[in-house]
Amino acid sequence: MKAPIPVQIFSEGGRVVVNGVGRNKAFSLKLQYSIQEKKSGVFSILTAVLVVGGILLFAGLFAFFLKKKSSRDAVLNRSSLTERQLAIVKIVEEHGVVSQKSLEEALGIPKSSVSRNVNALVKKGVLRKERKGLTNVLFLAKAS
Repeated sequence: MKAPIPVQIFSEGGRVVVNGVGRNKAFSLKLQYSIQEKKSGVFSILTAVLVVGGILLFAGLFAFFLKKKSSRDAVLNRSSLTERQLAIVKIVEEHGVVSQKSLEEALGIPKSSVSRNVNALVKKGVLRKERKGLTNVLFLAKAS
């Protein structure tokens, strides 16, 4: 700062004070300043929590949709199925709606084997199972 007289600038009680002494001479002073507000610790912690929460939410949604996509791909990817499961899927594809009892008879395998394989196919999202009276009927799951 250039001034014809000695000038002091300091802060006092939250105010900016300019102090100078001169003798009957014209004096002009141009001050340019900016005030930076002090951010509270609570605000910065809240901001950090929101940012981390947003990242975790995004990661969770990404994982959810990735898992959903992989389960949908399992419907289309027959290489992940056993021979017996492929045989079950083929029969359901041919007939549209099949009871577990008719699968048992068509494949010539025990009721427990049919049930275990059907439950695996339902879990993989390949088949849909509904209770009709005393039997279960099977449908192909709709690929979405």
